Amino acid sequence: MSQLWKKFASSSTRIKIALLAAGAIWSVFFTMIIVGVVLLLGTLSQAQSPSSNETNPTIRLEPASGMVNTPMIVQGLGWSPDSTVLIYLAAADERGGSGPDAGRA
Repeated sequence: MSQLWKKFASSSTRIKIALLAAGAIWSVFFTMIIVGVVLLLGTLSQAQSPSSNETNPTIRLEPASGMVNTPMIVQGLGWSPDSTVLIYLAAADERGGSGPDAGRA
């Protein structure tokens, strides 16, 4: 390695500039590849919006509200197979409800 450094140090200025430029170009190239892969992986993990010819996915809860321990039926429409769907149950005051079911959780 020290011989290589001595050879580089004794070479002409043009050779030094050419080698440094080549190193800079390769550094930019690899940086662009790494940034591209990171951006691609970030985009793939985001939820995909439905295309215009698909229906919007929906969830229906029956009954829409009820007291504690009320049995519910959950039905979904338009979701991709094996989709994970998160449903959060909240008290009426957390939902901001003010209708006939506002007193129910």
